[in-house]
Amino acid sequence: VAAGERHGIALTEDGNVSAWGQNLSGQLGTAPSSTLVTTPAVVPAFYGSTFIAAGGFHSAAIDFIGNLQLWGDGFLAQLGTGGIISSYTPVPAQVSDSVTTVALGRFHSVAVLSGGKVVTFGDGSACQLGEGVITGAWLPPPPHVPANATFVTAGDYDSLVVGTDGKAYGWGD
Repeated sequence: VAAGERHGIALTEDGNVSAWGQNLSGQLGTAPSSTLVTTPAVVPAFYGSTFIAAGGFHSAAIDFIGNLQLWGDGFLAQLGTGGIISSYTPVPAQVSDSVTTVALGRFHSVAVLSGGKVVTFGDGSACQLGEGVITGAWLPPPPHVPANATFVTAGDYDSLVVGTDGKAYGWGD
């Protein structure tokens, strides 16, 4: 399971993703609505998931071959499409390799690619994407982040990774 700001998602044994809660931005994988969804419903058009994450107003899933798809609020480029679009259906992130894990902050996303490289996208107003203050951009992680990350997590305005050396590396507010 994963908890977003006002929604939750769950990965079922058969690889489906179910979602419930507030859906003002399409983070449940259906057309945005002000009606609270109290019963988990399958996110349409995305099956075969192995990992999920929930952010402030967006959600993500990785499928069995490493494709990362995100949906929900994308007004700060946090869906990884290269644009500032929101989508209530899963859209593929434009990353250079398969993804092993992902974490979502309030308005940003952090992914670890199969080789251990970390990529970030979305809101960078509190340096949560990397060095410098940039909003709505794709950035590499800060120079001190190891090349071989094994785990990633994100808070509202910060990002953390664990390297193969077992140390945690963080940046942002």
